[in-house]
Amino acid sequence: RENLKELMKFRFLTRLFGEGESAVKLIGAVYSRLSKAHLIRNNPQFWLQYAMSRIEVGDLDSAETYLNTALGLAEKRGAEYSPFQILDQRARLFFVKNTRPGKTFKKSEITTAIKDLRNLLEISSGEITYLYRSVPLIGDFGELHIDTLHEDMRADLKNLLGDIDERGKAFTRLPRSQKGETNVLRKAMADVLTVLQFG
Repeated sequence: RENLKELMKFRFLTRLFGEGESAVKLIGAVYSRLSKAHLIRNNPQFWLQYAMSRIEVGDLDSAETYLNTALGLAEKRGAEYSPFQILDQRARLFFVKNTRPGKTFKKSEITTAIKDLRNLLEISSGEITYLYRSVPLIGDFGELHIDTLHEDMRADLKNLLGDIDERGKAFTRLPRSQKGETNVLRKAMADVLTVLQFG
């Protein structure tokens, strides 16, 4: 069981096989094979990790399906099971999905993403780095759609990011962040707040 937990982790598989095109295909094949095992396919963490692997290669439709599966399984486990990582990844997915050039964005998906991140900010102060990792994606979304963003949505994004930034000020280095990541994320935060304020 302990080995399965590690095997299901997308980051572990990336370290194991690498990040090239052939490695991505191999990781996809591993997840596809694992999904046939009853013990694994009833685990919400498996579908979360599978979704993350699909986001990585741009297969956003499959990723969304797998995240919905993960959420459904998490709900069946009751209040003791935290859906934090699943909701975090759903928010990221919706920002990526709605930042495709030449396409209008779905207001309902961005509203859901904002709500997910707001809820995560309120229930967990120790996982602030995960919320910061959505900031560059929000920045890309803002850059692309700033001219068509309704004032209410712009205000919601500014308020959310301001609250994340304020929570993050308690840390010199964001918890569990990689080397140099804190500075990169804080610069992304400053950039997107500037776009939302003056763009």
